[in-house]
Amino acid sequence: MPMPPKKKAEGHEKLRERIRLWSACAVILLMSLLIFYPLMFIGWLKRTLTQREPPGRTASAVALGLMMSVMPIWGFQMLATVGLAHVLKLNKVVAAAFSNASLPPLIPLIIYTSIKLGGFVTGASASVSFTDATMESIGDSVATYAIGAVLLGIIMGLLTWPLAYGVIAGIKKGREKRQ
Repeated sequence: MPMPPKKKAEGHEKLRERIRLWSACAVILLMSLLIFYPLMFIGWLKRTLTQREPPGRTASAVALGLMMSVMPIWGFQMLATVGLAHVLKLNKVVAAAFSNASLPPLIPLIIYTSIKLGGFVTGASASVSFTDATMESIGDSVATYAIGAVLLGIIMGLLTWPLAYGVIAGIKKGREKRQ
C-alpha cells in the first residue's frame, strides 16, 4: 500500500517546531551552566584543595592568584602568577585558577577601586568620571591606577589568606573525620 503524500508544513507549524527546539536547547544549556558545571568545579576544587599539601601552602597559592588577578599587567596575569608560584614552590594549578578573578563584570569595580586607593595613597585627585573621560584624563591617572592596583592586590592577598586557610583546613578536617 503506497504511503499518502506528506502534507507540506505550514509556516506557523515550522515556527512552533523551531521554538520547541530552541526551548529544549536553552533548558539543556541552562542546566549545564547552572547545575552540572558548578558541581564539577566544586568537586575539582575540593579534590585540589585537599591534596597532601599543607593548608598554608594551598592558601598561599589562592592568595597569590587573587593578588595577581588585579595587578596592572592585563593579559599577563596568569603567566606571571604561574611563574611566581613556581619560584615560591606553590601549587601552580590553584594559583592559576584563582588568578582569573578579574572577570569582565568586575573590571570597572577593580579599576575604580584601584584609582581611588591610588589617589588616597599618592594624594593625587582621584576623580573618576566615565562620562567625561578623554585620553588625556585617562593618561594622567595611569600612575595613580597602577599604584592603587598593586596596593589593592596586596590587600586582597592578605585578606584572602586567612579565609582560604580556614576553608581548606575545615575541608581537610572533615575528610579526616570521615576516614
